[in-house]
Amino acid sequence: MPDQDQSLQSIRALFDRAKQDPELARELLHLAHDIIGLHLNLNVPSVPTSKPEPIPAAPVIPAFSEPDELDDLMDHFYATLPTQSAPPTLLEHGDYHVGESRPEPKPEPRQEIYPLQPDDVLSTVIQRTRVKAQLIQAIADADQVRIEQHARELRNLEGRYTWHQELNPRLGQEKLNTMAQNYAVLSEVATYLNRSGTTVRHALELAAEAQSAVRSASLELGESGDDSDQRAMFGWLKAYTSQHRVFLSRHMRLNDPANPYNFEDRKRQLEDLLEHHG
Repeated sequence: MPDQDQSLQSIRALFDRAKQDPELARELLHLAHDIIGLHLNLNVPSVPTSKPEPIPAAPVIPAFSEPDELDDLMDHFYATLPTQSAPPTLLEHGDYHVGESRPEPKPEPRQEIYPLQPDDVLSTVIQRTRVKAQLIQAIADADQVRIEQHARELRNLEGRYTWHQELNPRLGQEKLNTMAQNYAVLSEVATYLNRSGTTVRHALELAAEAQSAVRSASLELGESGDDSDQRAMFGWLKAYTSQHRVFLSRHMRLNDPANPYNFEDRKRQLEDLLEHHG
């Protein structure tokens, strides 16, 4: 298709020009976010055309989005923009990379501020992840009274029997504690976002990392990784970032899982957010 090939060549030429032209880079960035919104079939404001094309019904958002050509194009574009700080030194923990230290962020001339308001999806995530954390910690402690209490609470919230109630203390204290801690962190991050006010990009990045870590921790227990609250948080992030034109480069794909054992660092990040942007 000659016309399509010519269009692609023109787009690549614009990308090359944008590397030297910040104003053009911003315009292309806005256009790219509009394309992502159409790709996800989410409600993203865009400039109407004289003859708008009908938009197909929105599909159910999966737990994660597999890599595709659009994702790779966006990754390439963002990779060519100037970086803000150098990556941290990495330590190994199993199959995951753990940041040894986080460099102090450089001061930016303009802080990106995003609006927050209470949301039913976040409220549900907060309730259920809090109970899941308590249930799994009770299983780790082999406390039958607490297990039965929190299992009943979870059945009432989920409306069904879930795999969390089948976990066994023989899985090991460390793995169970890791699962419980990751649910607790996700609950706390969702609580931070579920309010009236404003926040910064880092809070959204932390939410992406927290929901990904829940999936990773469940896989460590030998489960499928399927969790209603991880999926709910992922869907909320997709909708929010598309609406507000925020690109999250980490932990929003199956091939970029967060380290489930790094929950203490996520707690510290949340404490910093509460101190400076609470």
